[in-house]
Amino acid sequence: MKLISIDVRYFQACVFKVFEDANWEVRYQGLDNLFGLFTKMDAAFQTEWLKLLSHLGPVFSYFVGCLWDKEEYVRSKAYALIRTFGTLHLRSAFRCWEAYFLTATDRQRMSLVSLMIQLNALFPEWQVLQWESLLEALELKTPTDILDEFSRPVSNDHEFLKENNNTHDSDTNQRHYQEQQTAESENVKVLMLTLALQMLSNHLSIEHAQIYRLKFILVQLMDFQNCQFFNDGGEISIDFGLLKYNPRDPTRVAVMVSCIRGLKKIMDSFAPLPAETVATLASDSIEQNKMNLSENSSPGVHFIDVVLKMVNSGLDLIQLGHMMLKAWLEIILIVVYKHNILEREYEQNIVSCMKQIIDLLTEEISEENKLLILEILKCLLRRSDHLTAMVLSKQILALGKLMTRSGIKNSEPVFLKAKQFLKSAFLRFAVAGLFVLMFKNQAVADTDSSDVDLFFVLRTVIDQDDVIPDEDFRGEIIYLRDQPVRDVLDKLMKQQMERKAFSTVLHNTSRYVETVHTHPYSENILNDYAGFINALIKHTLDWRRSDWNINPIFTMSAILLKEHPYHHSILLPSIQALFKHGLQNCTIQPDNVAQLIIAFSGIATMPGTPPGNVFVEMIIEELKNSFATNFKPNKDTFLALLELVLWDTKPNCQVWYNKIETSILGETIYGHNHPRFFQGKMLPLCKLLVNHLKRVPTSQQFTKKDFKVYSCTAQLLVSMCVSDPKQMPIIFGYLKVNEQTECLRFLNWFILTLLKEKSDLLMFNMLAYENTMTELLVKVFNTIDIDFHTSDLNFSFSTASEKLLLGFLLLKSFVLLKLRTGVVKHLSLGTKSQVLNPISFWLSIWPAIRRLLDIIEPSTLFMLDEHDQNVPHQDNGGTDHIISLSEFREQAEKLKEMFAVPPIEVPAETMINQLHLEIRDIMRLQAESITVQGNNRVLLQAAYGDSH
Repeated sequence: MKLISIDVRYFQACVFKVFEDANWEVRYQGLDNLFGLFTKMDAAFQTEWLKLLSHLGPVFSYFVGCLWDKEEYVRSKAYALIRTFGTLHLRSAFRCWEAYFLTATDRQRMSLVSLMIQLNALFPEWQVLQWESLLEALELKTPTDILDEFSRPVSNDHEFLKENNNTHDSDTNQRHYQEQQTAESENVKVLMLTLALQMLSNHLSIEHAQIYRLKFILVQLMDFQNCQFFNDGGEISIDFGLLKYNPRDPTRVAVMVSCIRGLKKIMDSFAPLPAETVATLASDSIEQNKMNLSENSSPGVHFIDVVLKMVNSGLDLIQLGHMMLKAWLEIILIVVYKHNILEREYEQNIVSCMKQIIDLLTEEISEENKLLILEILKCLLRRSDHLTAMVLSKQILALGKLMTRSGIKNSEPVFLKAKQFLKSAFLRFAVAGLFVLMFKNQAVADTDSSDVDLFFVLRTVIDQDDVIPDEDFRGEIIYLRDQPVRDVLDKLMKQQMERKAFSTVLHNTSRYVETVHTHPYSENILNDYAGFINALIKHTLDWRRSDWNINPIFTMSAILLKEHPYHHSILLPSIQALFKHGLQNCTIQPDNVAQLIIAFSGIATMPGTPPGNVFVEMIIEELKNSFATNFKPNKDTFLALLELVLWDTKPNCQVWYNKIETSILGETIYGHNHPRFFQGKMLPLCKLLVNHLKRVPTSQQFTKKDFKVYSCTAQLLVSMCVSDPKQMPIIFGYLKVNEQTECLRFLNWFILTLLKEKSDLLMFNMLAYENTMTELLVKVFNTIDIDFHTSDLNFSFSTASEKLLLGFLLLKSFVLLKLRTGVVKHLSLGTKSQVLNPISFWLSIWPAIRRLLDIIEPSTLFMLDEHDQNVPHQDNGGTDHIISLSEFREQAEKLKEMFAVPPIEVPAETMINQLHLEIRDIMRLQAESITVQGNNRVLLQAAYGDSH
């Protein structure tokens, strides 16, 4: 020590020469001298040479460095010697290290702190540096000694400048030097923080206030924003904002890596609770603290908020990169797996954190990180039902997307782990309304989305033998595959739910029964289903048609009826009541109704079933009511039933019925020969159908739905005649000669439908009624009373206008029919009907038409000049051309001649479509006439009142 006090450099040079010697034996022997030095240091020695202890710090560094010497003999001896150090010897050596640490430059501290980190890692229970010294060094804004700028040897400055660039000027060199000093300062600070976090993770004794100081240093170095330290009379708290992090900045990445590694060690470090802590727990609180007693204590509890805010700072986690993201996820896994996350203060942050990492599952990240996330979710499921429930919907959606994307690659680790998690979640929450929630959140529009196929997921996750643990239902084992249906039957109407969401649940439940679990259910479920239907009818009785969709229940009922033929006595009455409710109060779809009809046909031979198809009978009865004069049916329901019957009778619609039959009964039942459910059932409706086509529209608007209803009605009549030509005389027998307008309406619809359907046989049969048709048209044209000399703004809405339009429409329709029969007259149609002479038809019709045309004075069509009786006419060239009245009359005569020549140049299909548009417009005018006539009555009443 005297030598050190005289010339420390000579002493250090001697130590350097020994421990930097290339001969390992020299280093080996030198260890004995250092061992003797530090084992002879007692308290009196340290007091006497206190000011020189810092010079012994580098000497102890050489001793410690030999633990990692390249020669095995040196390493072994160093390890053996340092293990023989007593507590007093270690404290003496560490005091020398501490003294050296306090006086060292940043460059010196870097190697010193690195050695401290290594030694503490090798001997975790050794406090290599006192907390206070370490924390004070970390808290310094400029940890290096500012006087070092002036005390450095000039030669060192010269060497530094020379190493950088001899051509730079002094200002540039100085700037580079300062940048290097700043980098060294930051590096040594990171190393000191690493040492501090490592010692804390090794449970070296530390005061409460010192932990908070360390935490404050950590959040500042990690670059959390707005960090604040509060000490209110010993009550310490730290507040900090969001994390700011740029993954493209190498410096920030290096700092973050070091901080994350240290933070991970702390969060993963646990030690048994001290015995005195356990002993002081009150006996009455043992149960409450059982969880805490069974766990270990960890300094990580002070840093849970750091981890959570780190993830919840709004950073794009994908941009972190694989390794950094993996480190973050590992810390979250430790928090969820080992720490008490059930504290209320953590709840929102835990949930938000879970949502962040759940979103990562569907992003382009590594499989390793996806497996880490799935492990986190699995741990959360084990730790807390409450927290899991708060993110369960998001988990199911994300994992559903993950599994849907994997598709047939169902042997991949991520797929299998996702399946395992979902199975565990389903089993855990099966009786807590989980499936009602799932079906509610699966939008109907997304059912066939390629993004997530919920029903593929359910099919994949739920196995046949999965049983819900510790649950039974009236002494019955509850299988997981049954629970989605049980869930809906039991809980749907007990929840407060919007009607749209209510309908969504029904839709998805039906899809589940249809695509996932079509197998038979227990009798308990069937009884509950019947009760559910009856409750559903009462529950929705006052709902508007647009509020919900009843049709999925029809599908589900059809499947259950088909799968449980021996339980029809349980199911059928309630399903019939449901169908009646749908007919009267809901909007129904033909597809779903057809499923009910077909399902019943599959059990029709079962003992005890009613004779005939009950759903067919209900449809016929509903149609009878809808056609009644004083009954205003819902247009959607009316149209759906008409289409259902029509498609049953039309041969070209059998594919539609066959497809539905295959989905309900299977291909082996009827093959491709679908039985006609309504065959022989329509005769009682024949007169009603005819009367409907004769009837004036009852509403003030003739909509597209009205047009479809009339069109379907006409097609039904034509279809009945196609299947049985003897029906045509019966149908025409319902026409009365004195009902000119009614007959015109019916004949137009009927003939246009014949043309549209290309029913050649019926068109030939229709020619037998040509004389009747001619007589009707002549009578109509002769009896129309039109005042051509007086203008009438409401003429378009009058009865005369309708008769005139319907008459000419029928004329054109019948002409097309005759042309069609003329084209196919040489075909063998199995009939002796003959095409009548077309000239005789026109000779009969023309006089009545000409009477109408002759009544019109050509002069009334133009505003004539009183002086020269000439009519100004603008031709296409834009110049006025004067024609005489006689020339105009000649043109009018040519127009009349057009009626004698049918427009055969126009394609028949185009003409038929055009005539359909004409009849639609006629019906629309007639509907609007109700409004016009009502307005006229109001005006007359007002005028009558004024006159008085």
